Amino acid sequence: MKRSVLLSSLLLLCGVWLNVQAASVTITMNSVTKTMILQNSNGVTIAEDTHTNNQYFFGNLQAGDYTIYGYNSNSELNGTFTFTVDANASEMSLQIWTITKISTSNKKEDNSYWVYGEDFTIEDCEVHSREGKTFPVTIGMNANNPSVLTYDGGSVVLRMVPSTAHQEEGYIFANDGRTVTGNTTIQTKIPMGGLYSSSCPADAEIAMMQKPGGDAGTGTIHFVPFRVIEPESVEVSGDTKTYTWRLGSTCKYNMRAWKEG
Repeated sequence: MKRSVLLSSLLLLCGVWLNVQAASVTITMNSVTKTMILQNSNGVTIAEDTHTNNQYFFGNLQAGDYTIYGYNSNSELNGTFTFTVDANASEMSLQIWTITKISTSNKKEDNSYWVYGEDFTIEDCEVHSREGKTFPVTIGMNANNPSVLTYDGGSVVLRMVPSTAHQEEGYIFANDGRTVTGNTTIQTKIPMGGLYSSSCPADAEIAMMQKPGGDAGTGTIHFVPFRVIEPESVEVSGDTKTYTWRLGSTCKYNMRAWKEG
C-alpha cells in the first residue's frame, strides 16, 4: 500500500514537472515583415509576453510545432514559417528574414516580365537547415509579388513551373533557391527544355538529379538534398534499359548509375 502511494506521488510530481516544463522563445522579425501572429498546431493563437518593435518574446511555449504568420506594413501575409520547440529546450531564438520577391527573368513579347500566377507558379517550396532539418513554409505575397519567410542561415529551395501555354512552347521547370542571411530576392530564368536519353544494362538503374540554387539550377546551395528529375520514359529492349528525361538547356545535372554488385 505504501509503495503504491509513493509511486502515485512520484507520477503526480513528474506530471506536474512535465506540464510546467516550457521554453522561452524570442522571435525577431525584419524591416519588411515587421509583425507576426504565432499559432500552435491546433490553430490557437499564442499571446506574446512582450513585444518591442519587431521583436516578440514568448516565455512559456510548451514542446510542439508552432507557425509564424508574418505581415508587412500593408497587412499582406508574406508567408508562414513552422518551427518546433523541442521537449528538452529551455530557450530558443529565431531571426526571421523574408524573400521579398520571387520572379523570373523571362520576358514576354512586349518586353515585360512573366507574371506570377499567369506565366509561372511556385511548387515544392521548403526551408532546410545545414543539419538537414526541414522547416515547412507557405508562399505569401509582398507588394503583389510572391514572398516566403525563412530563418537566419536557412536555405530556401523551390521549383518554378511555367504555365501550360509556356510548357507547350518548350519551357520546363527550374529548381532554385538561396541560403539566406538577410532580406533578399530570388530571380530565375525558366529554361527551354529538350529530350536527353541514356542507356544502361537492363538490371541497372539511373537517377538524374539537380542541385538547387543559382540561375536555372546551376547548383550553388550546400546542405540541401539533390532533387530527382523524373524520367519521361523508361524502355527496356533485350538487355538494355533506356531512360529519357526532359532537361533544361542551361541547367546543370548529376547522373548516378548503379546495379547490384
